[in-house]
Amino acid sequence: MNTLTPVVALLRRIRRGRDFAVSVACIVALQLTLAASLALSSLAVTSTVLAAGGGVVAALLLAAGAAMLAHGLFVWLESWFSHAFAYRVLGGLRKDVHRAIERAAPMGLGRRRTGDVVARAMGDVETLEWFFAHTLGAALAALITPSVLIGVLTALTGPQALLLLLPAVLLVLVPAVFQRRQRQAGTELRERTGALAVTALDGIQSIAELLSRGRTDALQQQLKDGTAGIQRVKARIAWLRGGEGALVEVILAATSLLVLLALAFQAGEIPLLLLPTLSGLAMAALNPVMGLAGILARIGEISAASSRVLEILDLPDPLDHALETAPPPSAGRADSAPALEFADVRFSFPGGPAVLDGVSFQVPRGQTLAIVGESGAGKSTLGSLMLRFADPNDGVVRVDGHDARTLEPDELRRLVALIPQDSFVFASSVRTNLRLADPAAGDEALWSALRRAALAERIGVLPDGLDGLPGDRGEGLSGGERQRLGLARAFLRDPEILVLDESLASLDPELEERILTELRLARADRTTVLIAHRLRSIEAADAVLFLAAGRVRAQGTHEELLHREDYRGLLASQLPDPPPAPGGRAADEKGGATHGEPGH
Repeated sequence: MNTLTPVVALLRRIRRGRDFAVSVACIVALQLTLAASLALSSLAVTSTVLAAGGGVVAALLLAAGAAMLAHGLFVWLESWFSHAFAYRVLGGLRKDVHRAIERAAPMGLGRRRTGDVVARAMGDVETLEWFFAHTLGAALAALITPSVLIGVLTALTGPQALLLLLPAVLLVLVPAVFQRRQRQAGTELRERTGALAVTALDGIQSIAELLSRGRTDALQQQLKDGTAGIQRVKARIAWLRGGEGALVEVILAATSLLVLLALAFQAGEIPLLLLPTLSGLAMAALNPVMGLAGILARIGEISAASSRVLEILDLPDPLDHALETAPPPSAGRADSAPALEFADVRFSFPGGPAVLDGVSFQVPRGQTLAIVGESGAGKSTLGSLMLRFADPNDGVVRVDGHDARTLEPDELRRLVALIPQDSFVFASSVRTNLRLADPAAGDEALWSALRRAALAERIGVLPDGLDGLPGDRGEGLSGGERQRLGLARAFLRDPEILVLDESLASLDPELEERILTELRLARADRTTVLIAHRLRSIEAADAVLFLAAGRVRAQGTHEELLHREDYRGLLASQLPDPPPAPGGRAADEKGGATHGEPGH
């Protein structure tokens, strides 16, 4: 792939034409005013040496001074507008990257590590600041300014001035000689930087475990090796840039000699007064191109950063938005429709085996369904489809009788809330963490939610109460307390459908029972889905869906399913007594009993 291909692809997404035009105009203006100040100063000095009139010299010096002042003004304006343009572009780019991550997550990021995604979203985007602030505008100005100055020289000296086009072209071609190696080194640098970020983040998050096992030396060695690898790549990049710089200096020296020979050849035709001025203009014409050649030495790293950012921006959307036309369920609810329904749903990740294969079930409004099965049976995937983190490959998920694909994701997620097993706790106050569920909630509502989640007493002993800080990722709270903070958010949000994905797994039996009671009492018409493996949670459900290898093995009440050997085997370690004598049989996936109907 050409080094410039990802850079050009990224540029096509930028919509800042006016800001860019102003930035380029300032660069051209500062380059031309610099050339003018040098030419006028040279002309004034030469006029003094040749004893020209004092008025002429004074006028030239005044003009040179004005050009210098203008140059200083345009230097300031260029710095302002170029960086303002760059920061606006980077701000928009960071938003686009975040939207892409939000769109694809949590099911679409594939095998990318969190540290690598962070490195792309922050480090790689920051690397592009150099390109937008110092390279993009300079590249265009390197075409405009030399063209203007060579045009002036041609008007003063004749077509011989067009010889300056040759070194100008050579200066631009210098980076092309090193293009492939620069891109390879730049790609390796960005990948190694991302890998080091992953290692550092993993080390920080697992430091307690590493310390307990005496394995911090292994982490230190990984960090040392990663840093050494980056330094080796940077040394190679420096060597390449040194080679480019040497070629540029050779071309510049040859150009100076060429200009002097050309002026000497025309010594009889050009006034002696103009010779120093013309020589200065010739070098000024090449100066922007020479500067661009130095800037382009970083194009390999910039190209690699652009590729990594584009990979995030181009993450596929797991949702089909073409059907999002229906009104919100609350506006068109049919009381006879089940709150939640899966109809012959099939799902698999791209290129992977089937995770769900023909899953069908219904959950009547106000009922509680427990979903059980071995690890890998597809339980959490069901929860993700309920929230529309992805759409099924086949079949339909319905919420209050509406095809979930017809509902905008944000609207659907106002009705359906998912509490994961490991609720994320932000490095902010308890108040801020709770208000994720309801930004307008007052202190009374916050404390009420904490009491329902059996967490009010714990938060109450914090020095700052609701304004207390639970630490980075909630490190100041136990696993069970983090789960209860997630449950408090659910109580505060009060959704129509609540999905608990092993959210009670870290609670002791008494707390589990208390939370289950609060869930029942908080809202009689709420539909609850418990993805669970603990017996008490399963017993609290009105019905149970038994999954195995992505298929519905059986569904019915807990008592009905206890007569199945495979179901008893799943819960064997938690069953205190042998199951009762058979008095009925749970409906299997071919038997046809749906949730709310008797098994037969």
